[in-house]
Formats: sequence, C-alpha cells, structure tokens
Amino acid sequence: MEKAKPVVTDYLRRHKKLWTRRQFKTICKVDYVTNNLAESFNNWIKQYKSMNLDDLMDKIRQLIMIKWNQRRKIGKKLDGFILPHIIKKLNEQSRELNLDVSECSEEVAEITLFGGSGFRFVVNLVDRTCSYRQWQVSGIPCKHALAFITALPNAPIDKYVDFYYSIEKFRGAYSALIPAIPDKT
Repeated sequence: MEKAKPVVTDYLRRHKKLWTRRQFKTICKVDYVTNNLAESFNNWIKQYKSMNLDDLMDKIRQLIMIKWNQRRKIGKKLDGFILPHIIKKLNEQSRELNLDVSECSEEVAEITLFGGSGFRFVVNLVDRTCSYRQWQVSGIPCKHALAFITALPNAPIDKYVDFYYSIEKFRGAYSALIPAIPDKT
C-alpha cells in the first residue's frame, strides 16, 4: 500500500488514534461491532442464491417482511423500559465487580480496582460518562459505572441505559409495514 497510495499510508500513520474504539464518536450507540454481518446474511439467503436476480430480490423482501412481523410480535410482549437481554447482561456483570467506589457526591465517583492498581476512572451519573469512555460509545453502563450505580441505594440500572436500547425504540424500529404484494411485477 505504501508504494501504491503513499498519501493514504501517511494519513493512517498520522491519525492512528482515530482507529481505536475508545476514540469513536458517541452519537451512534453500538453494543458490539461485528464483521459477521455479511456472513449471517449470506447464510440466511444461501438456499435462494441460484434464483434470478429479480426473484432473489423479491424473496429477500418477503423474508424481511416475515422477520419484521416476528419482531413486531416480540415487541408487543415486552414489558418494562429497557430490552430484557440488556438488563440481564448488566445484572450478570454487576455480580462480578471487583472495584472500589470512592464517592465525590451522589452523581460523581472515582472507581479503582480493589488493591489499588493506580488506574482510576471517573464516573458521572448525571452526564452518563466514564473516563473509560465505553459507556458513552455503547450507551450501556460500563463496569465502572455499574459499580457506582449498584453502590447507590435503590438506583435502578435501567435508568442509566441509553434510550436506544428501550422497548419503545425496538417497537418503533419494526412499526413500519413491509407491504405484501400479489406478485413481483
């Protein structure tokens, strides 16, 4: 790449910090980044790949229509504010914490590993921030924020999860109908 595109190579070397997850902008909430999306999609449609393009596209539309309807039905059954799998994950993570919480106030605390490794993370519950930055990037409280939240009396974890993971957002995402059509024409 150096010989073919020296400008690109130079840019990547000068901006290497932009490629780390902790430097991501916090506007887009992602729980994880996966490179298996294309593989999953290809596996989903593999039995239809031999179809003509127009037939394949119509089949994909139909598969998506069915999938969205299934998700709509799931959304109707959900209760609470945040998606259950997110709450379950946070409850599991909160049981395995080995962190010391030093409160500045009811909203701000320093979090360190028991035994004092020297690394300290500042958590602000009002701003929903942690100096570790995972909370801002994902929208889900990191282990440092969880340690602080669970140290507070009667603090519900779901209050600190981004609205992106709400049941209302889930329902909204699948509320539009993909129309049923009589034929591909």
